[in-house]
Amino acid sequence: MRFAYINGEDSTARRKRVIEAFKAGTVDVLIANKILDEGADVPAIAFLILAGGGRAAHRQVQRIGRGQRVSEGKTSLFVLDFKDEGKYLSKHSAERVKAYMSEEEYSVTEMDLDDFEELIGC
Repeated sequence: MRFAYINGEDSTARRKRVIEAFKAGTVDVLIANKILDEGADVPAIAFLILAGGGRAAHRQVQRIGRGQRVSEGKTSLFVLDFKDEGKYLSKHSAERVKAYMSEEEYSVTEMDLDDFEELIGC
């Protein structure tokens, strides 16, 4: 697989070049931080991994919304979020799950690593 990473310290030209490569399929996996939170239009996203945790569940829902945009040949969006543990992080995780459950079009399933590997065919 071909990976690329972009962040806010990259030049605008580099970010645009990497996003276009992802849209064109010459980059298979695009890794980004919150740089794609606003103004990004990458409707071909079919698999989204949310590894940023945090309390702001609305940000996660916005990120998922970007992946829900219509794209030719795309029939669904798979989103992976991690269940956080610990005094504060478990509360944040529960808030994100609550936000996901409130969205009618979302289907939320908790799974362990074995379930996930079976799902993706490992």
